[in-house]
Amino acid sequence: MCIIEEVDINNKLNNEIQIIVNESIKLVSDSLLAIVLYGSYGRGEGAFFSDEEGKIRTYNDFDIILVVSDLLEQEIINEISNTLSDKLDVKWIDISQKSKKTLKNLKLSIFNYDFKYGSRVIYGDNLILEDIPKFQNIHLSLKEAETLYFTRIWTFLGSLPKNGFESGVSGEDSRFFKNQMAKAILAIVDIVLLQKKCYDTSYRKRVELINNTCQNKPDLIKWSNWAIKEKCRPSGNKLSPLDVETMYSEIANIFLVEMFHVLSIYYKKKINCSKDIESSLRFSFSEFVVTTKLFLKNKRLKYIKNKKIGLAQSYLLEAYIKEGKQKVDLINKSKKIVKSIDSSIDLRKLDWNELRLLVSELRMYL
Repeated sequence: MCIIEEVDINNKLNNEIQIIVNESIKLVSDSLLAIVLYGSYGRGEGAFFSDEEGKIRTYNDFDIILVVSDLLEQEIINEISNTLSDKLDVKWIDISQKSKKTLKNLKLSIFNYDFKYGSRVIYGDNLILEDIPKFQNIHLSLKEAETLYFTRIWTFLGSLPKNGFESGVSGEDSRFFKNQMAKAILAIVDIVLLQKKCYDTSYRKRVELINNTCQNKPDLIKWSNWAIKEKCRPSGNKLSPLDVETMYSEIANIFLVEMFHVLSIYYKKKINCSKDIESSLRFSFSEFVVTTKLFLKNKRLKYIKNKKIGLAQSYLLEAYIKEGKQKVDLINKSKKIVKSIDSSIDLRKLDWNELRLLVSELRMYL
């Protein structure tokens, strides 16, 4: 594998940014106030790797927000996204829009904190992010931990091809698997720092904080240092079945232990398993408020389905680390939830591995 020089990375990123700017201006120049690159590339921590021919490739998605004076028709946003997908060397593009007025009314969340303090204005008003209210990381809610739990369980269920456990992985399959495991670990980094009230926008700074404040968690330190390297410079080296199982098992155990701990604090009750999470959601007042608001907007059904998928994933991940009757019961519970989402799916003959692939794909079809 070729060593990637920093100057080549900067040239690659600057070329991609120029394409984003040029194509966006063509379609929305009249109302466009600024283009903001957020996410890992906005923080200067985007992933790059060299392919078999030594060509530098981007790996993460590009996260783009157009700040406009008047909101654009969704068809225009879709056209920009499609154009950029054709022209950029990237797999995924997440492009959205916000009005200048919306910026002034943003509420504190990890997303908005990162948007304000960890983004890069690549076109237009360089001071546009100052319109966002000032936030303090000490006020970030542990509600963010619940969100991270349900969004990052997928990294375990959707990260491997069907034969990944039996045959190991190499090339792109290896790169994707390790990238997803890195995401899971970095989610744990986030929730630990949320509890310590010292969350930072930078991946590298967060891992540095873990190294300095979590000496009692050597496994988390080990995997965090691995994750930041893998997240920024993903590699496609071959992993044997034993390598896959070891990495998967160790990270899954850390993930569940740390997530159950922080969710215990958030829900104000002991969380030992997925059943406890399901119970907490069922009787949560905040959940009632959210579903009521979504009902008024005709979005409640999709929200409930997403929560069900999250719970099905939770039971499946927990099943992976259990044995015997406990494992069977957790798999059956996951199947029952999936059946409540789509009764037409025949789950009778599916084992854990087949079920995790099916559940990981469900969210795509909502």
